[in-house]
Amino acid sequence: MKKQCIKATEFERVGRTFVWRNIVWCGLSGTGIRFMTNAKKVSFHLIGDSSVHGQKTEGMARVSIFVDDKRQKDVMIEEPYVKVAVELDPTENQFHKVQLIKLSECAMSAFGIEEVVLESDLDVMVSKVVQKDKKIEFIGDSITCGYGVDMEDPATSFRTDTEDCTKAYAYKTAKLLDAEYSLVSFSGYGIITGYTETDEMRRDQIVSAYYEKCGFSYAHPVAQGEDGPAFESVVWNFGEYVPDVVVVNLGT
Repeated sequence: MKKQCIKATEFERVGRTFVWRNIVWCGLSGTGIRFMTNAKKVSFHLIGDSSVHGQKTEGMARVSIFVDDKRQKDVMIEEPYVKVAVELDPTENQFHKVQLIKLSECAMSAFGIEEVVLESDLDVMVSKVVQKDKKIEFIGDSITCGYGVDMEDPATSFRTDTEDCTKAYAYKTAKLLDAEYSLVSFSGYGIITGYTETDEMRRDQIVSAYYEKCGFSYAHPVAQGEDGPAFESVVWNFGEYVPDVVVVNLGT
């Protein structure tokens, strides 16, 4: 079996991500990497952020691997280093689209992608996914993040392991319209105030405070024993993704 190790920075990134310590860091819902490959097996080497050090599972990052747009693996990032792999059908050297997508939102946790290991009986090949003609950016709150979409009991309190942005309206809309997507969403965040059950405004939870950044998270990257930059300190380069349509769905 031939094996090839490729740094995650070599792959196409989806959504607002940034690179620190040669690791691709994903915070916002729907972020990740994608590629086409003829490999028989694909393994992702993932890095947990500060949320994995003593925090309970309720807030850790949830990610999935999709092969040809079908979910194959679902995992919670509960350790500093996590390896997750999928087997592909190598029939006739066929190429498959592989995507690693963050299902949960940014505020509670993030994760890093260090490298991808590709294995095959043949020479391993990788290519880019063909870009779709249309691009949409969704600016939203919990219903964009897919808050609680996998909850069996509606009375259950907030948990990232019940969040899944790929089951929410924004991701589904982009798929139905055959468009690329970028999600900028935070549960409970609004335009002039965050979620509140009183007349007191939550000025600390407004989307505009973080819209020009790569997100917001109470956790932060950790690599090689060193703390990385806060997501809200990393300025987003708007030239990396220029949408044809921007959908704002806040204050529901």
